[in-house]
Amino acid sequence: FENQDDVLAILAQFLAREPESADDLLRAANARLMVALTIGGISDAVDLAQDGLAGLDHAHDPVIRTSFLNALSRSLSLQARYVEGGSLADRLVGEAQRARLEFVLPHAYVAKAVALIGMRGFAEAEEMLTQAEDLASQIDDRHNVLDARNVRAKLAITLQQHHRAIELTRDPHDAQSVTSTMAAELLGTLGLAQACASFFDEATVSLAHAERLSSVPEIRSLVACARAILQLERDGDTTRAFEQLEPAFQLSILDPVIIICRAVPRFEKVFTGRHALPATIVAEVRSPPVQRTAGKLEECLTKREAEVLKLISLGYTNREIANELFIAEVTAKVHVRNIIRKLGVRSRTEAAIAALRGRPSERLSGT
Repeated sequence: FENQDDVLAILAQFLAREPESADDLLRAANARLMVALTIGGISDAVDLAQDGLAGLDHAHDPVIRTSFLNALSRSLSLQARYVEGGSLADRLVGEAQRARLEFVLPHAYVAKAVALIGMRGFAEAEEMLTQAEDLASQIDDRHNVLDARNVRAKLAITLQQHHRAIELTRDPHDAQSVTSTMAAELLGTLGLAQACASFFDEATVSLAHAERLSSVPEIRSLVACARAILQLERDGDTTRAFEQLEPAFQLSILDPVIIICRAVPRFEKVFTGRHALPATIVAEVRSPPVQRTAGKLEECLTKREAEVLKLISLGYTNREIANELFIAEVTAKVHVRNIIRKLGVRSRTEAAIAALRGRPSERLSGT
């Protein structure tokens, strides 16, 4: 349910049951987190979840343990508490692997990617998302395929690759088999990318559609941040742009605010002279902007992508790359696709040339 009264009524009934074990206490903490992610109150739910975290080692059901870790990790990252969220995501990966819960791993990798993006670990986040999308595809988990794509689009926005983010989120047919909330997340991210790319009319339509589909806090915060960008770009009014951010601050969902600080560096002036800002926002505004300049190949690619590129330059096919690196062929294809995109080339042949020259393709023009 997304109706607040219905959700609260169900939660009250659930919490009225007398807990009989550590598993029951963890279920209760998880329920509070899930409700907070649906209707609000994330700060209180996270605070209460700390008690659940203290009793995590006493719970026995791996499904309950991993569900709790996933919800708490994502909640912490939404609050821009990325280091804590990333630490729990690492624990989630370990729990899922030990319990052989294959269906949990895509959730875990996406949770880790979200935290890494917040901590500016962009290359590693890309790797996590590739693993998440690959695994989700193999087990036919459409929700996690789209969740990974949505987070990849947010990464692209963060790196000021707004058109890339639009390409990742604008196909409505992909969202037909998932929940209205997931569809709304894709539309909200699309609207944000369109706002950053100065496609104002398109952004307005996408954001309105996202709001009609879902009112969960994460989407409300994302839409608010996109509208703040629109406000600033349309009339340059920093006060009104700042006012648009009120839902994000009120809901304590700051991750979209961090994203727009990085996506649109001039948005910094919206915060100039503002008092009582969250410390994470102040730190972000004062930090140097994200730079996307051409450099050495090892600075552009993950370690695994560098290995794949070396094999491409030796003429290996995708199947041969998969056999050499002991990975699935579909994973090899994903790595090749990412390499081509990152190097800005049109084919694996051009990627091989870039590898031989040791520079991304933008350095190849005119040479």
